[in-house]
Amino acid sequence: MQAQLQAYATAQLELERRHERGEISYRIDAGAFRGAYAEMAAKTNDLVAAHLAVKMQLVDLIEQYGRGDFSRDMPELPGEKARITEAMRRAKVALVGIKDEILVLSQAAARGDFGARGAAERYENGFREMVVALNTLMQEADAGL
Repeated sequence: MQAQLQAYATAQLELERRHERGEISYRIDAGAFRGAYAEMAAKTNDLVAAHLAVKMQLVDLIEQYGRGDFSRDMPELPGEKARITEAMRRAKVALVGIKDEILVLSQAAARGDFGARGAAERYENGFREMVVALNTLMQEADAGL
């Protein structure tokens, strides 16, 4: 029993070490254990897989949003993980908002309506800078006509 416990503790430490090095596919060999230790190893692997599945969903969605495809939402996650869902929802709202702002202003410019302005106050940081710059462009174009 003590040997099994020691082997399980060593396996846990190896799991942690490998994941810290970026080897996130590494799992404990549950077949190397018997009884409750095999079950604990399998459940540990299940827990690791579940956490990684959420991370990979997040990565996939970020990549999709980075390509300008806003067709999907982050699935609703339970409990404390709901913070991830909410963060992705806010990011999507901001990205879609800035996309729409750019489209409205560029369409107005294409029609010759240089009096149109974007709502810079709706945004923060770089997004605000983009809308302010577009507003400046529209103002300068309007003044030059």
